[in-house]
Amino acid sequence: MLKKEGITTLGTAVYSAAQGLLAALAGAKYVAPYVNRVDAQGGDGIRTVQELQALLEMHAPESMVLAASFKTPRQALDCLLAGCESITLPLDVAQQMLNTPAVESAIEKFEHDWNAAFGTTHL
Repeated sequence: MLKKEGITTLGTAVYSAAQGLLAALAGAKYVAPYVNRVDAQGGDGIRTVQELQALLEMHAPESMVLAASFKTPRQALDCLLAGCESITLPLDVAQQMLNTPAVESAIEKFEHDWNAAFGTTHL
């Protein structure tokens, strides 16, 4: 009904590839499988994304996977490596990707070297 009115919709709270396919067939442009929540229930969230992508390619090519519910950078990265083109990335997970001890150490060293060379924090 909403699709006929030109309203883009999202099928959300998807826990299986079959649920996602049904959402797409009902007119959802985007389908959001909950990767971490599938994992937490003993399933395989990444596999669910892969299966859903395959089903959409065959039966609803106008719909797209928009994977969601990530708790770790590894989950998000594995989803992207599995071919998922779109994800919703929580801020805390993005920060985990950026804020590693190695990165923090490198930033401190760069700041030290900059200050040693220029004596200031800007040019």
